[in-house]
Amino acid sequence: MQKKICEFQPNIIHTHLFEAEMVVSQINIGDAKRFSHFHDNIVQFESPLISKTSLKQKITNFYERYIITKVIKPSINNFICISNDTFSYARKVISRKLHGNIHLLVNSIDVSRFSNSETKIVSQKIKLINIGRFAKKKNQIFLIDVAKELRSKGVNFELVFIGDGELLMDVKSYTKKLNLGQQIVFKGKVENVEEDLCDSNFYVHSATYEPLGLVLLEAMASGLPVITLDGKGNRDLIEEGKNGYMIYEQDPELFAQKIISLVENKDKYIEISNYCKEYAKQYDIKEYVNKLLLLYGL
Repeated sequence: MQKKICEFQPNIIHTHLFEAEMVVSQINIGDAKRFSHFHDNIVQFESPLISKTSLKQKITNFYERYIITKVIKPSINNFICISNDTFSYARKVISRKLHGNIHLLVNSIDVSRFSNSETKIVSQKIKLINIGRFAKKKNQIFLIDVAKELRSKGVNFELVFIGDGELLMDVKSYTKKLNLGQQIVFKGKVENVEEDLCDSNFYVHSATYEPLGLVLLEAMASGLPVITLDGKGNRDLIEEGKNGYMIYEQDPELFAQKIISLVENKDKYIEISNYCKEYAKQYDIKEYVNKLLLLYGL
């Protein structure tokens, strides 16, 4: 690695994972500016005094934090945060003398992949979609309870899950237990999620923690109103009643009612769908690159 750095002589080194932070801290990067990307609230930056991890993990994090922070310099180190939540976290765990080097730059999407000029309409069968890995924080099992509520209220719907993960079988088992197999489809991984988004009416999101939630932007660019639980980072993306709704408690009935309210008010549905498309444009990759180049000083 050191040899490659010396040969290439970079002006910018931009790291995206904590493992990369560890690697860069062990090599001589010369006069290159260093940008650390906070895609999440990186626990290794926390003081062991506030960390909620086990003693063993506290010791490991303390050691890794020491390795990284001892080489951080205000003259070369910068930090990019993807949401207000990660920005606030970074300001809490990073030295005050570096606060001027912490920047908020929300992630972006290629809007052209998802844009659809056709006006979204609510068909007789309401199509809901969720995309993501089946992991604890993604909380997809909550959406099975939402589906149960929709069925109890006589809604004709289909809920499509895209993705896999360690908790997939648990969600499938719960679906079977509630006898919802006719309404719920598990598609696994797919190559072109934009096709499934285009074929849907609502994007439903159940994560209890979300650093930002790019899939919400992809859904909006596709014209889908978003109904989501509060994942903290995704607070930046929801304009209540304009591009969707955020539910601040795990209440399946309230979540289902938000969906039903738009099914019953087709004019409001179309209004939100059209606004979603316009809203997503501000997060296009082209604008993002321009902002990133400004941070680089280029």
